[in-house]
Amino acid sequence: MPNMKRVSNVLLTIVTVEVTVVCFWLISDKALDWESLGLYSIYSLWFVLPLVAIIYELRRWLADISKLGAVLVVVLLSSVLLFFIEVATAYIQTSAERWLPDGSRFLRMWLSAMIIMLVVHRAWHLLARFKILYRVESESRIQALQARIQPHFLFNSLNTISELSATVPDRAEEAIQSLAMLFRVSLENKDSHHSLDKELALCKRYISLESWRYNGGIDINYNIDVAQSGLWMVPKLILQPIIENAIKYGHPAKTGQPIALSIRETRDTLSIKVTNMIVPDQEFVGGNGIAIKNIKDRLFVLYDDRYTFSHRKIKNEYIVLLQMPKFYDDVTLSSIQ
Repeated sequence: MPNMKRVSNVLLTIVTVEVTVVCFWLISDKALDWESLGLYSIYSLWFVLPLVAIIYELRRWLADISKLGAVLVVVLLSSVLLFFIEVATAYIQTSAERWLPDGSRFLRMWLSAMIIMLVVHRAWHLLARFKILYRVESESRIQALQARIQPHFLFNSLNTISELSATVPDRAEEAIQSLAMLFRVSLENKDSHHSLDKELALCKRYISLESWRYNGGIDINYNIDVAQSGLWMVPKLILQPIIENAIKYGHPAKTGQPIALSIRETRDTLSIKVTNMIVPDQEFVGGNGIAIKNIKDRLFVLYDDRYTFSHRKIKNEYIVLLQMPKFYDDVTLSSIQ
């Protein structure tokens, strides 16, 4: 069953119900009375939406019982809900004179309700198959996007090592060791995610490489307010291009202000904010366009519409804000709905 807390899934259910109702209305109502279409729609949604909400809340329990048992429970819930709707309908139509529904009408409505639920179930099934196909395609795209990040990162690091080899040979060896450690972390498996702790460690190693390149330490203020940073998963190398951009256009030695990295959590999301001052009198071109586009592409593939990513210049300050769903390391992308 899809996640019914998502607006898109609720909308799909409503559209499926409405299409079914319109087909029934076109066939059964020769006069094509719009009022009757409205009544059919309201009646169907009264039935489907509460039933879907109940089934969604019981989904884990239903998954633990047999398929036949689950079907019988759903049919029983449908019948009970439909009975109460028919009671309310009879009460309203007879101006409170009668509340028991007509038996033959109830049977017709019950059969209609079962047909609608079968259509909705089929729509969910097709949606699930579409998501599987989309996930397979997404995994290929993620690998391609990640493959574009790593050579870029390697190129910058090799430039640093090349400069150190000519100026400070002793530090060049240390830089090579740091680079080897970085790539060991980033390439240790094929997963698109790793823990927030690993991402921060990867970022700090990158900063140590850049500090040699810029002849001095890079001052970054870390403000990490996450209770279980070792468990929450983030996309690999999601911070590195943002930090690279901040160093390039807001190096503390030139601006006199440190780069600020803030990570916060809510119940369902992780928020990452990187703020840097822009070097005075330096032409600002909006950062590395390829890197920013790559970040957006990866987030869209991984999270669809469940993320926000913005970057903007406010006076002499540049702010990058990223918000994405959080999930534990034992939850795969296939379970994020």
